[in-house]
Amino acid sequence: FADRRPRWLYLMALAVALNHATKETAFIYDAIWLLFLAVLYAADLGRGPWRTRNMHLLFWSLLAGGLFGGAAVGGLMFAARLVLPAGIGLAVLACAALIAALIVAWRGLPSAARVTPSFDLLIVLGTLVLPQLVAFPVKLVLQRDPLDYTPAGMWVTGPVLAALVLLSAAVGLVWDRRRWPIIAGIFAAIYLTLFTTMFTNGQGVATGIVGSLGYWLDQHGVQRGSQPWYYYAGLQVPFYEFLPALGGLLACTATLLQLRPRAAPAIPSEPRPAFPAIAFLCFWSVLALFAYSTAGEKMPWLTVHIALPLILAGGWIFGTLLEQMPWTAIWQKHGWILLLVLPLATLAGVDAARRLAGLGAPFQSTTLEDLQHSMAFLSATAVLAGTIFGLVYAVRQLGARVALQLAGVQGIALLAVLTLRSTILANYINFDYQTEFINYASGAPGVRVVMAQVEEISRRTTDGLDIKIAFDSDVSWPFTWYLRDYPNQVYYAEQPTRESFRDAPLVIAGDNNWARVEPLLGNNYHSFEYIRMWWPMQDYFDLTAARLRANLLDPVRLNALWDIWQWRDYKAYGELNGTTYALAQWPVVDRMRLYIRKDVASKIWSLGVGPTALTEALPPDPFESLLRRIPAEIFVDAVGSAPGQLKQPRDVAVAPNGSVVIADTFNHRIQSFAADGRMLASWGAFGAVDQGGQPGQFNEPWGIAVNAAGEVYVADTWNHRVQRFDSGGKLLGSWGAFGNGTDLLNLWGPRDVAIDSDGLVYVSDTGNKRISVFDAQGAPLRQIGAAGALDGELDEPVGIAISPSGELYVADAWNRRIQVFGLDGVFRRKWDVSGWYGQSLFAKPYLTVDAQENVYFSDPEGFRIFVTDRNGLPLRSFGDYGTDVSSFSMPTGLVASSDGQLYIADADNQRVLRIAIGQLQIGNAAAPSE
Repeated sequence: FADRRPRWLYLMALAVALNHATKETAFIYDAIWLLFLAVLYAADLGRGPWRTRNMHLLFWSLLAGGLFGGAAVGGLMFAARLVLPAGIGLAVLACAALIAALIVAWRGLPSAARVTPSFDLLIVLGTLVLPQLVAFPVKLVLQRDPLDYTPAGMWVTGPVLAALVLLSAAVGLVWDRRRWPIIAGIFAAIYLTLFTTMFTNGQGVATGIVGSLGYWLDQHGVQRGSQPWYYYAGLQVPFYEFLPALGGLLACTATLLQLRPRAAPAIPSEPRPAFPAIAFLCFWSVLALFAYSTAGEKMPWLTVHIALPLILAGGWIFGTLLEQMPWTAIWQKHGWILLLVLPLATLAGVDAARRLAGLGAPFQSTTLEDLQHSMAFLSATAVLAGTIFGLVYAVRQLGARVALQLAGVQGIALLAVLTLRSTILANYINFDYQTEFINYASGAPGVRVVMAQVEEISRRTTDGLDIKIAFDSDVSWPFTWYLRDYPNQVYYAEQPTRESFRDAPLVIAGDNNWARVEPLLGNNYHSFEYIRMWWPMQDYFDLTAARLRANLLDPVRLNALWDIWQWRDYKAYGELNGTTYALAQWPVVDRMRLYIRKDVASKIWSLGVGPTALTEALPPDPFESLLRRIPAEIFVDAVGSAPGQLKQPRDVAVAPNGSVVIADTFNHRIQSFAADGRMLASWGAFGAVDQGGQPGQFNEPWGIAVNAAGEVYVADTWNHRVQRFDSGGKLLGSWGAFGNGTDLLNLWGPRDVAIDSDGLVYVSDTGNKRISVFDAQGAPLRQIGAAGALDGELDEPVGIAISPSGELYVADAWNRRIQVFGLDGVFRRKWDVSGWYGQSLFAKPYLTVDAQENVYFSDPEGFRIFVTDRNGLPLRSFGDYGTDVSSFSMPTGLVASSDGQLYIADADNQRVLRIAIGQLQIGNAAAPSE
């Protein structure tokens, strides 16, 4: 710095190029170094031999005004309150003031005082960095996307970049036309070589110069991790960088004290270096902490950029302290006594203080445990008293100043050991566990366990890695990488179909897709659950002054926090907050399941679970060979809330005149359509009875039926009632209220309605696990079924239908069966359903019976419709997941009309479909698959 040889500037160009090729944090380094050099240059100018006092005062005034304006702009940007173009105007004025201050300095100072070493460094660093700041004017001034590499985008970015390059070159050549080209050449040679990947990727120039900062600016608003502003100062540094933090704090304090006039400085005076290195390290430390704490992305691996200047500053202050120590005199005066008794005194004093604060308090009772606490307190007090004598002796021998310095050295040594310990814990013991805050979102050990099982099964069944394995979008990280050598992998994203799992012995699914996957897998797979990804405990979010006081002033909480800091033991903290932090029940996780087909597990004895492990073959799905892709006709397919549009329709009915009535569930209304799809009527709106809702309003109507007179009965599900309307929507009556008693007028989430030939109304009282029968006006008559799993008992009855021969069919959802009753309530027969595995809020199956007494029932989470005869003999199945006319997404209600049409409410596709029953070829059910 002082000798101003060109080689140091060339070395700086090399360092800047490599820094930018390493990471986008280079821009924060640039900002810190440029700011310090600017401050240093301003100080150099301020100390110069000014020609007049007035020019000197004008310089400081302009400089202060420019800095104030720049700080105002930065503060407004940080608070997201910068308004264009007023903000741009303020920034221009601030820049103008700084330029004016520079002009005044150049006019008021001689040449030798103007061109200082700090000025050279400012020019070199500034001209190398300026072109890479092109994303700033493109995004903030032109309001365009700097990451737009299309021709139109480059026509915006290109001219700005060219202007900045020319400006940098002009400034550099004016500064030194001999040295600057060499500096720029060194920088460009390294930059272009690395960013073009050894000249194989020409676009890398644009992604480096423009994209590096452009992407960082784009990600600033994303705020990955959403960590609080005190994430580094309050968590990362105290846990892992406490020794550098102490050293940096002491170094900054010493530097500030040196700025004050003192008769006897605390640190021996040395020849003043040309470059204020320690002041620079302190400046760097403070600004790094501020910059990374205010940046949008706060991640643990960025802590190293805060720790680096702290380590350098701490190394200086600790080295200075060690150099000052009179080691010979310390040994001669028995200073080793202090080194022995001080740790004992500290441990004894801390233990006694903890017990007095209430942690194992002494003298509470005569129980064995309390007596142990009392004896421990007395022992700690005795040790403390004894070591105090040793401390007094050592201080008298050494003198207070040397004793204090020696105690400081011992404290530093202890912190060094603790730092080493935390390093070993984080890197070699807890590296795979989220008990360490230096981790963030990372794969859990379960990932390796799953892959070990996958590889073992594959090699034992295919003699290689050829097993078919399906996985979803939740687990695509990291299994896209881990399964790269498996040629038969199947990626089904978040849209599983039966085809995805056909002939797949293994399936991996994340917790967001279990409800979609398991109905398709049925009972054919064993399931094993693991943690896929986990995060550190995040109770440090939303820390308030009240919480901070409670943690620091409550000795029990403070002790629990100490256990986390010292031992990474969360047990006491979890007990205080009612949370389990055992690794298997870690609270901040994403889970996954590995599904192993039972026939494969039975061949590998170590994977067999229960009696199914001895089964040689899986029972076949009786509908698998009967599955067809049958294109339907779209009856209503308009999404929205306007008349004629649908939102999550759940049921459909056909009136005697052929009109189709739809329960438009999430629009909280009923809509009627002609057979040709024309809308005839619409009535109802949202209204919850517990919030003042009125008759005629709905809260998710799920079920609907029409009697012989054309009157419409609606299961108003979450108003827990049935409402009756004429064909035009005029309210004729309603009955029912929430309850779970024996009174039939107590309804709990009724899901469907059916009407027999006598006009009696049958309601599936789903939550009360019964079918309630009423007359046409709502007078209660009788109950069919009760809670249970025996014949005639029900568990989550949903869809109901009455056959032409006068039998009541019930979709007994959670018992996974269909039960048939006489209209008098007598149980007649039942059959199991190869579906209905899920129990989610929307997985509610419905059914209908046609004129030939064939039964059609939906499998909402299996995305298909089953057809059986009246005794449950499989006849046909059709549908799969999708949006085309042969597929469904959560099919629920359906009805067979007298003219041979089947209407299906395809809820999640927001539509109603119509299929001619003749298309199903039920009479040819044994025909081969298409």
